[in-house]
Amino acid sequence: MPFVVPAEPVTPPAPTSPPVAPSESAFTSLLVRERAPLRLSVNVQTPAGFRARWGNDDPDPGNAPGALTFSSTMPGGFENCSCVLERDPGRAWPDLEELSTVTVTGAGGQVAWQGRVEQLPATAGDEEQITPTCVGWESHLADDASAREIFVDCDLTNWIGPSLGRQVQLVSAGSTGSGPQVTPDYSNGYPSLSTEVDGAWTQPQYSEGWYDAHGLPIGLLRVAWQTNGEFVLGTGFGAAISLASDDNASSYDQFIIPAGDDTGAATLTPSATRPWAVVGIVFLGSGGADGVTYALYWTSLAVYGAHGLPLQGVASANSAQGLLASDIIAYAVGRWAPKLAYSKGQNGTIQPSSFVIAQSVYLNPTTVSAMIPDAAQYELLDWAVWEGGGLGVSAVPTFYCNPRGARGNAWVARSGPAQLADAGAQVSALWNGVVVSFTDVTGETRTYGPPGSGANMTDVSLADPDPQNPANQTGINRYSPLTLGTSDFPGALKAGQEFLAATGELNTSGSASLVGHVMDSHGVLWPAWMVRAGDSISFIDAADSSPRRVVSSSYTDADKTNAVQLDQPPDTIQAVIERLSESLASFGGS
Repeated sequence: MPFVVPAEPVTPPAPTSPPVAPSESAFTSLLVRERAPLRLSVNVQTPAGFRARWGNDDPDPGNAPGALTFSSTMPGGFENCSCVLERDPGRAWPDLEELSTVTVTGAGGQVAWQGRVEQLPATAGDEEQITPTCVGWESHLADDASAREIFVDCDLTNWIGPSLGRQVQLVSAGSTGSGPQVTPDYSNGYPSLSTEVDGAWTQPQYSEGWYDAHGLPIGLLRVAWQTNGEFVLGTGFGAAISLASDDNASSYDQFIIPAGDDTGAATLTPSATRPWAVVGIVFLGSGGADGVTYALYWTSLAVYGAHGLPLQGVASANSAQGLLASDIIAYAVGRWAPKLAYSKGQNGTIQPSSFVIAQSVYLNPTTVSAMIPDAAQYELLDWAVWEGGGLGVSAVPTFYCNPRGARGNAWVARSGPAQLADAGAQVSALWNGVVVSFTDVTGETRTYGPPGSGANMTDVSLADPDPQNPANQTGINRYSPLTLGTSDFPGALKAGQEFLAATGELNTSGSASLVGHVMDSHGVLWPAWMVRAGDSISFIDAADSSPRRVVSSSYTDADKTNAVQLDQPPDTIQAVIERLSESLASFGGS
């Protein structure tokens, strides 16, 4: 398990309320007696524990880091860093080793950047150099590619028929076995898994649905069911749910549905490692009527892994409980990224999210870096790996996750000196609605969009009614397509609402260059390298002086300049827009 800390970034403190820029008069009348030093040094700790410092004040020119640059991005955190050391590439240097922790610090010990050595390219000849190339500790999220877990799986298409071995077993016992099918249930048409027997028959009949967890231990099976009214449980028919050791059910835990309970719900937990789940009906004699189907509909099927995370929401006959993104992310980081510290709770580095995720399963090997965006997409959560508690080399790489914009520092600047360049309004980024596509638990593609969009479900919140929106003024529907994976209608609605809100920031996107020092919202000057992704900055003399979100930063020590990108959509939105830009016409119209 990782080292868990209840720490927040230490310098400067994160604002507790939305950043507020000081007035023009406050900016011009502020008296600054002394500016913070801009010098930086690089601290290195190798995997074996050897420590070194590179600084321009070192008398050995081989320890002076030239051409120092570093960057950050949101989501993600510390991104890239590199410098040049005037050293003989033919020698073995004890402070140059892959996976060494690199921490760039300011004069007061504040962390400017932190990560690890990724490459050590060298140049021989007249100018002998070694160029350590580093990446942020966010890369640790992709180290372990064996991550697999069933957080919650309600996908009915993941249920299959009995294995060949199980069918041979049934035939050897003089019985007939069949598999399930995904179909609307008998009473209200909700997606269900049907186990059914067609009459008449002369030997015992089994109809079973099997869930293969691919070797992962199942922690809980939750089901709801109803019959099609053609039979009563207990009158020759039986039904049960089981958790099994293998696809022949050599050993198992079982819950037998009581006689007469032709509708209901139940849960089952294992007594040992059970990587298989089974649901089904059985008729042990001969019977049935020609042309009649005797079906039991599993109107809700939910498989949970042995993760022990708290279930959220209320289960019903047609839906199961889900999980919070913050719980999924904390579990994944803790299990497969042990070098990162974190803490949970309202004041923790991973703050509680709110939307209940109904589907999150990884049966095949993947990485934490793939799991996190999947969980964060419904609320567009900010997540990053920054430094944790402590200054300088004592700072621990720490994972942070929180509602968008909830963390970060507030800065102010003038548009002229900062060379503010606004991207301005763009038709390619102009939307007045969004149509969300997803795959439901039956494997069918569903859509959720604004009224009149032709989507399977509609909601007014997926349209922008602003009369100042040029698309509305011209009567054009510019509906941005957004594609999710396996989800449900509530998940699609939430993602669409977040998407539409975030795309409104495109008209304030742009870039700026902060040179030397920058002022915080309290009028204190700090080195410009302290501005990082996830912060906000206000340009008090711009036409729009409201805070703008910093989505990336890139600092060059040679000219003391921090180039920042402003108010662009989260990476998930930008990727969707670029990927689907050619298909926008299919959703538009006049």
